Amino acid sequence: MVIFLLCTVVFLAQSVNTPSYAAKKKKPAKKHTTAKKKKKQTPAKEYKNIGEPKYGVASYYSQNLHGTKTSTGERYSNQKLTCASNNFKLNSWVRVTNLRNKKTVVVRVNDRMHPRMAKKGRVVDLSYAAAKEISMLKAGLVKVKVQQVKRS
Repeated sequence: MVIFLLCTVVFLAQSVNTPSYAAKKKKPAKKHTTAKKKKKQTPAKEYKNIGEPKYGVASYYSQNLHGTKTSTGERYSNQKLTCASNNFKLNSWVRVTNLRNKKTVVVRVNDRMHPRMAKKGRVVDLSYAAAKEISMLKAGLVKVKVQQVKRS
Protein backbone atom coordinates (compact mmCIF):
# COMPACT_ATOMS: atom_id res chain seq x y z
CA MET A 1 0.00 0.00 0.00
CA VAL A 2 2.87 2.37 0.79
CA ILE A 3 4.43 1.73 -2.62
CA PHE A 4 1.10 2.47 -4.30
CA LEU A 5 0.81 5.80 -2.46
CA LEU A 6 4.39 6.76 -3.32
CA CYS A 7 3.83 5.98 -7.02
CA THR A 8 0.62 8.03 -7.04
CA VAL A 9 2.34 11.03 -5.40
CA VAL A 10 5.27 10.88 -7.84
CA PHE A 11 2.90 10.59 -10.81
CA LEU A 12 0.79 13.54 -9.67
CA ALA A 13 3.88 15.67 -9.01
CA GLN A 14 5.15 15.05 -12.53
CA SER A 15 1.81 15.77 -14.16
CA VAL A 16 1.53 19.13 -12.37
CA ASN A 17 4.92 20.29 -13.73
CA THR A 18 4.37 19.18 -17.33
CA PRO A 19 1.70 20.84 -19.44
CA SER A 20 -1.01 18.60 -20.78
CA TYR A 21 -1.24 17.91 -24.48
CA ALA A 22 -4.66 19.53 -24.68
CA ALA A 23 -3.29 22.76 -23.25
CA LYS A 24 -0.52 23.00 -25.88
CA LYS A 25 -1.47 25.17 -28.78
CA LYS A 26 -0.48 23.98 -32.18
CA LYS A 27 1.14 26.52 -34.42
CA PRO A 28 -1.00 27.23 -37.44
CA ALA A 29 0.36 25.70 -40.60
CA LYS A 30 2.15 28.13 -42.85
CA LYS A 31 0.05 29.06 -45.81
CA HIS A 32 2.07 28.20 -48.86
CA THR A 33 0.56 30.19 -51.64
CA THR A 34 1.86 29.78 -55.11
CA ALA A 35 -0.26 32.41 -56.76
CA LYS A 36 -0.27 31.92 -60.49
CA LYS A 37 0.40 35.06 -62.38
CA LYS A 38 -2.48 35.88 -64.66
CA LYS A 39 -1.53 36.34 -68.24
CA LYS A 40 -2.44 39.83 -69.22
CA GLN A 41 -4.68 39.87 -72.22
CA THR A 42 -3.86 42.34 -74.92
CA PRO A 43 -6.29 45.25 -74.56
CA ALA A 44 -9.23 45.00 -76.93
CA LYS A 45 -8.30 48.38 -78.41
CA GLU A 46 -5.16 46.90 -80.00
CA TYR A 47 -7.24 44.78 -82.39
CA LYS A 48 -8.48 45.90 -85.78
CA ASN A 49 -12.03 45.04 -86.90
CA ILE A 50 -12.49 42.77 -89.92
CA GLY A 51 -15.76 42.33 -91.78
CA GLU A 52 -19.30 43.04 -90.68
CA PRO A 53 -20.42 42.73 -87.05
CA LYS A 54 -23.05 40.16 -86.11
CA TYR A 55 -25.73 40.96 -83.56
CA GLY A 56 -27.50 38.37 -81.45
CA VAL A 57 -27.61 36.67 -78.08
CA ALA A 58 -24.63 35.32 -76.15
CA SER A 59 -24.66 32.60 -73.54
CA TYR A 60 -21.84 30.95 -71.61
CA TYR A 61 -20.60 27.40 -71.14
CA SER A 62 -21.73 25.32 -68.19
CA GLN A 63 -19.08 24.72 -65.54
CA ASN A 64 -19.68 20.99 -66.03
CA LEU A 65 -18.01 21.12 -69.45
CA HIS A 66 -14.60 22.04 -68.00
CA GLY A 67 -12.06 19.57 -69.39
CA THR A 68 -14.14 18.28 -72.32
CA LYS A 69 -12.73 18.30 -75.86
CA THR A 70 -13.59 21.15 -78.20
CA SER A 71 -13.81 21.15 -82.00
CA THR A 72 -10.14 22.13 -82.27
CA GLY A 73 -9.15 19.08 -80.19
CA GLU A 74 -7.99 21.03 -77.15
CA ARG A 75 -9.58 20.78 -73.72
CA TYR A 76 -12.10 23.43 -72.70
CA SER A 77 -10.98 25.52 -69.75
CA ASN A 78 -13.19 27.82 -67.68
CA GLN A 79 -10.26 30.18 -67.14
CA LYS A 80 -9.37 30.81 -70.79
CA LEU A 81 -10.94 33.51 -72.92
CA THR A 82 -12.50 31.32 -75.60
CA CYS A 83 -15.88 30.85 -77.27
CA ALA A 84 -17.95 28.63 -79.51
CA SER A 85 -19.51 30.06 -82.67
CA ASN A 86 -20.84 28.79 -85.98
CA ASN A 87 -20.48 32.24 -87.60
CA PHE A 88 -16.68 32.50 -87.52
CA LYS A 89 -13.78 30.23 -88.53
CA LEU A 90 -12.11 28.11 -85.87
CA ASN A 91 -9.04 29.74 -84.25
CA SER A 92 -10.14 33.22 -85.34
CA TRP A 93 -10.34 36.07 -82.83
CA VAL A 94 -13.55 37.98 -82.17
CA ARG A 95 -14.48 40.97 -80.05
CA VAL A 96 -17.68 40.44 -78.07
CA THR A 97 -19.42 43.58 -76.80
CA ASN A 98 -22.20 43.42 -74.22
CA LEU A 99 -24.75 45.89 -75.59
CA ARG A 100 -26.22 46.57 -72.15
CA ASN A 101 -23.04 47.83 -70.44
CA LYS A 102 -20.65 48.28 -73.43
CA LYS A 103 -17.97 46.03 -71.89
CA THR A 104 -15.86 44.12 -74.41
CA VAL A 105 -13.66 41.05 -74.45
CA VAL A 106 -11.53 39.54 -77.21
CA VAL A 107 -11.82 35.75 -77.39
CA ARG A 108 -10.62 32.93 -79.63
CA VAL A 109 -13.14 30.69 -81.39
CA ASN A 110 -12.17 27.13 -80.48
CA ASP A 111 -15.49 25.28 -80.66
CA ARG A 112 -18.76 25.01 -82.54
CA MET A 113 -22.27 25.42 -81.16
CA HIS A 114 -25.17 23.04 -81.66
CA PRO A 115 -27.19 24.04 -84.77
CA ARG A 116 -30.31 24.51 -82.62
CA MET A 117 -28.60 27.39 -80.83
CA ALA A 118 -28.34 29.37 -84.07
CA LYS A 119 -32.08 29.00 -84.54
CA LYS A 120 -32.58 30.52 -81.09
CA GLY A 121 -30.57 33.60 -82.12
CA ARG A 122 -27.33 32.66 -80.38
CA VAL A 123 -24.27 34.13 -82.02
CA VAL A 124 -21.65 33.02 -79.52
CA ASP A 125 -21.23 30.77 -76.48
CA LEU A 126 -18.55 32.22 -74.18
CA SER A 127 -16.27 30.59 -71.64
CA TYR A 128 -16.92 31.38 -67.97
CA ALA A 129 -13.92 33.75 -67.81
CA ALA A 130 -15.05 35.65 -70.90
CA ALA A 131 -18.61 35.92 -69.59
CA LYS A 132 -17.25 37.31 -66.33
CA GLU A 133 -15.22 39.94 -68.22
CA ILE A 134 -18.35 41.41 -69.80
CA SER A 135 -20.47 41.01 -66.64
CA MET A 136 -23.07 38.59 -67.94
CA LEU A 137 -22.92 35.87 -65.28
CA LYS A 138 -26.10 36.92 -63.46
CA ALA A 139 -28.11 37.50 -66.62
CA GLY A 140 -27.06 34.27 -68.35
CA LEU A 141 -28.15 35.52 -71.78
CA VAL A 142 -27.31 38.98 -73.11
CA LYS A 143 -27.55 40.81 -76.41
CA VAL A 144 -24.13 41.25 -77.95
CA LYS A 145 -22.28 42.56 -80.95
CA VAL A 146 -19.62 40.16 -82.24
CA GLN A 147 -16.96 41.23 -84.72
CA GLN A 148 -13.96 39.38 -86.05
CA VAL A 149 -10.67 41.13 -85.28
CA LYS A 150 -6.97 40.87 -86.04
CA ARG A 151 -4.03 42.24 -84.14
CA SER A 152 -3.05 45.68 -85.42
